[in-house]
Amino acid sequence: MRVEFIFLKPVIKNISETKILNNYTSLDPLYYDGFLNDLVIYIEKNGPTINYYKSCIYTNRKEETLGDIWLNKEVNIYCCCSGINSLIDIKGKEKDIKLKEKLNTILLIPEVYEDFYKMPESIVNEFFKELKKEIIIIKSKPNNNTTTVLESIDDLKIKQLPYLKYIMTYLIHTAQKDEELAKESYNRIKKIKLQQNIVKHVEYSNTIEVYNLVFSTVSLFYKYYRISYRLKPSQKNAIKNRTRLIHINNMHTTRAHNRLLGAASVKAQKYFKFITNIKYIDKIENTNIIHDINVTHTSENNISIETSMLLSIKDHYHVQFVDNEWHTVTMIHLPYYVYKQKTGTTINYQFHTIKDIIVYLKKTFNIGNNKKNCKTGNVYPFKYSKQDRTWSLITEKTHFNKTVQIIENENCNVVFYYIKEDIYETEFCFAQFVYSSEVKNNVKDENMNKTRIPLFLPKIMISGAVLGPYDKNGINCDAAVIRNEYKNLMPINYTEIYRYSNSKAYSSESPMYNQKVLLGLMWHMQESDLNYAIKHYYSDFFIRHSTEFYEDPQCYCMNIQQKTNSKTYSITWCTKFYESVYEYTTYKFDSTIKDERTKWSVVNQPAHVSFIDMLQRKNPSVNTALYGHCFYKSRADIDYKISPIFCLTMKDLLKRLNSYLMDQNAKDEIIDPISKKKIYKKDYDPRFILKDISRAIKNSKLHEIKKSNEGTISIRDNNYNGCKYGIHYDILSALINTHRITSKSRIIQLNFYKEKMLNITKGAIY
Repeated sequence: MRVEFIFLKPVIKNISETKILNNYTSLDPLYYDGFLNDLVIYIEKNGPTINYYKSCIYTNRKEETLGDIWLNKEVNIYCCCSGINSLIDIKGKEKDIKLKEKLNTILLIPEVYEDFYKMPESIVNEFFKELKKEIIIIKSKPNNNTTTVLESIDDLKIKQLPYLKYIMTYLIHTAQKDEELAKESYNRIKKIKLQQNIVKHVEYSNTIEVYNLVFSTVSLFYKYYRISYRLKPSQKNAIKNRTRLIHINNMHTTRAHNRLLGAASVKAQKYFKFITNIKYIDKIENTNIIHDINVTHTSENNISIETSMLLSIKDHYHVQFVDNEWHTVTMIHLPYYVYKQKTGTTINYQFHTIKDIIVYLKKTFNIGNNKKNCKTGNVYPFKYSKQDRTWSLITEKTHFNKTVQIIENENCNVVFYYIKEDIYETEFCFAQFVYSSEVKNNVKDENMNKTRIPLFLPKIMISGAVLGPYDKNGINCDAAVIRNEYKNLMPINYTEIYRYSNSKAYSSESPMYNQKVLLGLMWHMQESDLNYAIKHYYSDFFIRHSTEFYEDPQCYCMNIQQKTNSKTYSITWCTKFYESVYEYTTYKFDSTIKDERTKWSVVNQPAHVSFIDMLQRKNPSVNTALYGHCFYKSRADIDYKISPIFCLTMKDLLKRLNSYLMDQNAKDEIIDPISKKKIYKKDYDPRFILKDISRAIKNSKLHEIKKSNEGTISIRDNNYNGCKYGIHYDILSALINTHRITSKSRIIQLNFYKEKMLNITKGAIY
């Protein structure tokens, strides 16, 4: 027996005690022969990273697992509201308000806000103390080739460190509502001089200059500080008890270290640059057949680092890529060759064959290239026949040389899969996820009736599906196991139903149906109270045609260029390389850059206007929401303006949470959702009661941004309700015990706070 099994006892107990399973007569099909071994492997691969102090003190490597993402969540809506609050809740003279607004802008990044909200000042003091030592060592030995924590310090000088430290401490005290200490750091910051074209104090610098200074300082910290930092249990309890509301849910009571979230949010963007050369263009004019074109593909081996990408958009198409391991579907953006015939008609050609796309995906997602840290497994193209409603692995050479559009013209669709396992040695269940009629009646998903994209589920995931919102009667480890050459497959259905507090599902024929559906809806809303949304897995797992209208932020950072040299056309484009779900995409926009798409009636409109229009349309995925910030400026403006930006889904989430906070904060007493006891407003620090930000949400500056001439946009696509990874969510929920704060620890903290306030009052009297 492996030693890891010893630690699985509480895990199995936790699973067996899960409310969903309470009334099951047995754990079938949760348990199967080999289950424990597969579970250990699953935990090793996907569990939260354990960061030991000695192993992480000299590393900034931040590999993410599904467990890390589950534990930290992808976005904290409370921190989004708090970041907006930090821009509107500023007091002082007008010039101080303007400078503080510039300094506080980085707190619009919710991951950065959350770190500074939790991190003690001692962490920053320790960091700059160590940084000073490293700089002294490096500068005293100019020819020293020994690798230290600081591999590159550029022109950082020791005399600059105190000022950088003041920026960090100012942000910490601002997020933690300590006005006196924030003021002390702020007064030091005003003495900072920026070396631009002329030397000037920071308080006379423009918005972009101040933001770049703050951004560089915060980036320096994240780059060279370790992965996590220590928080005592008392410090964690103090953070959780700053308000009566459950607002920070990712701190483990018994773990010694707290993981930093903001590093990926401020890191520079990485892009691959791809190049395709096309010859013999005259044959298109004569034959109208793309096969006659001679196409060669190359890509630059090095990844380019960009602080921002020029916001632009041209004609391109999309293919769907399924990560069968993480249960995600990603839209892949590929350029057309845009050909103008002698008649003046513009034709868009797909020049990537199925074989080309496989090579492209393997490079983009680091799959099977025999390099360090690459993913094992392979990319497989599957064809869906609309006529037979079956799926088949593409193996024929003739099909590999076809484009996606050609196969679509044959009444089929193509979906690309990354599958980690050996598909000929592993037993998979081929399953698609569908809604029951009861769920359909309550889900606002216009895509629910479209053809679903199935997954290849190994046994551990079939077992995990029992924990999800699916009809248990349709889940079986032996059902629909693939035992052929992956031809003419028909998936079985995993049907989403409402599970209720007593874990029973009721059909519409039951006399208690109406009452139980209502209870089920309430149960879903209660489980989803963090971000106020009902969870529906795999909502974006439906087939899209490659040429149908689709937009997301990645459409605008491709920087497609098509050039002519004699009879050769060169097409270049960029693809972003992601290392973290917390990465933002930053664009630089200019109103002279136009939307050059020919199909969607937006020609000659500024590209950034099309981008804002995208935000104001319904998000194509019901489980994602866009959030970020923008600097913008018109020719008449002296300085850049600042605004948070968000899509309609995020706007709704912010409005809901703000209304909830205002309602709860207005009450003198509320019921603690954990201890079920009354807790009183007077016992908590009033500084942490957020102001009403409804005006900032309602009076969005998107219209102003559309009319501006230049600026930058930084934005991220957030999986706000934890549903992006499907049944992984429920498996990890069963495996990870977050030890949420208890009523006892709340009472201890309340008594501590009362004593502190009493001492402050006595001090004021005497």
